Amino acid sequence: MAYDIGAKIGISGWQEFKRQLSEINKNYKSLSDYSAALEKRMAAEGKSIDALNLKKQVQERQMTLLQKKYDEISNALTLARAKYAENSTAVMRLEGALVDVQNSMDELS
Repeated sequence: MAYDIGAKIGISGWQEFKRQLSEINKNYKSLSDYSAALEKRMAAEGKSIDALNLKKQVQERQMTLLQKKYDEISNALTLARAKYAENSTAVMRLEGALVDVQNSMDELS
């Protein structure tokens, strides 16, 4: 007879977290590619007001995605700290990911 010890809750929560981060990363990559193409166009045509406004809009969307990613990782870190020891591998990995996102946000601003 199998016993349910509640492991599904942790696994499904982790899978949802990974799925959300994957979606955020995919959207961010798409915006980064678009931003690079926009930079090339601006270099060729000059920095028109329209191009600068478009670049600003792209950067705002990128910052929104990074903030969403930061919030997701921060929430996961809070849960990991509650569940595991402060120096556990999961907590340290999430702390590193949080620092990476913060650095990306700093570079963008």
